[in-house]
Amino acid sequence: MYNAPIKSARAFSFRPSKRTAIIMGSLAGGILLMTGGLYFWQTGEIDRIEKDVAAKQDEVHHGERAAKQLEVVRQDAAAVDGKLRFLEQNVSSGAYIPTMLQQMEKRAGSFGLVVTNSRHNIEVPPPPPPLSREEQKAGKKPPPPPPYNKARIEMDLNGTYGNVARFIHSLTRFEKIIAVNSVMEQTKMDATSSSPSLSVRLVMTGYVFPDSENVANAPVQQPKPGSLSERRATENQLSSPPSPQPK
Repeated sequence: MYNAPIKSARAFSFRPSKRTAIIMGSLAGGILLMTGGLYFWQTGEIDRIEKDVAAKQDEVHHGERAAKQLEVVRQDAAAVDGKLRFLEQNVSSGAYIPTMLQQMEKRAGSFGLVVTNSRHNIEVPPPPPPLSREEQKAGKKPPPPPPYNKARIEMDLNGTYGNVARFIHSLTRFEKIIAVNSVMEQTKMDATSSSPSLSVRLVMTGYVFPDSENVANAPVQQPKPGSLSERRATENQLSSPPSPQPK
């Protein structure tokens, strides 16, 4: 009987083969590349998110500052409005126009202008027309009168063109409610001045609110003695008929 020779088993070794080393090295390199790329991507995302959060925080802080500033402005506006209402209530409608003219004369003088004349006329609105029978049956009510009276104001000024222009522009910040209707200018040559002088007539509309019941007897600030507004107020008082006394 023939017995085949028995081959000896190959001894086990911890040393990898060349092929195994290449495969393991490729896997390790791929893992390192993937880990590094993931790290850089996460770092970029974190930076972007942090920038977005910082921008949102800035917007929140800016909104809070804007809200605080708005509240401060509202409080200041309310305080100024209260002061204006208090000042307006302490001036009756009888002295409202002379006081307005006095303020305008003072403002014109601050711009180097000379007020030569000023006139005013309060336009009382006519009563609403009566309702017809059909309107009365329908329960229609007449329209309420406007809450103010209009006053036509004319003022003659002398001064240079620049001073007149600055004065008219300053009327946009005037204390009373007025509207400039027309400006009529006439050039006057002055031998003592290098720039021509203007003779200007301003036609304006002032809005006068009637007195309230609780301030009808409030003290009135008298115009400055010698001013045009005081003279006009005195003339109006002398020319107006006396009010009838109650029996």
